[in-house]
Amino acid sequence: MREWKTVAKESEEWMSCTDANFGSDPWPAQEKQCWCEDKPAYKPHKCAEEGEECLCDGGWVVYGAKLDADKKEMDFFSTVKLSLAITGTKGKKSLACETGTFAGADPAPNDEKVCFCDK
Repeated sequence: MREWKTVAKESEEWMSCTDANFGSDPWPAQEKQCWCEDKPAYKPHKCAEEGEECLCDGGWVVYGAKLDADKKEMDFFSTVKLSLAITGTKGKKSLACETGTFAGADPAPNDEKVCFCDK
């Protein structure tokens, strides 16, 4: 899901799956559906700069651009919306934060990148 154009909204109550309820239409003229997921008790965290070792005990490691167009450092959710490569930890407690770990995928060519641990 995180690779598709999406809009997210937190709610403590029932809501309709409509553009109006979400405040925008992420993919005009396309059929859409809504998914509900429990709010995670944790937040994904930056685990490494490009070239460093990412300590991530289980889950997924997300690799993406470090800076936005204004050269400000992005958080996990901004990185996911812009571009990313993802891999599972496959039982390892750490992975190298580099293109080779992500099967050669470079989500932000010529830009600095970071890794996030998403359990």
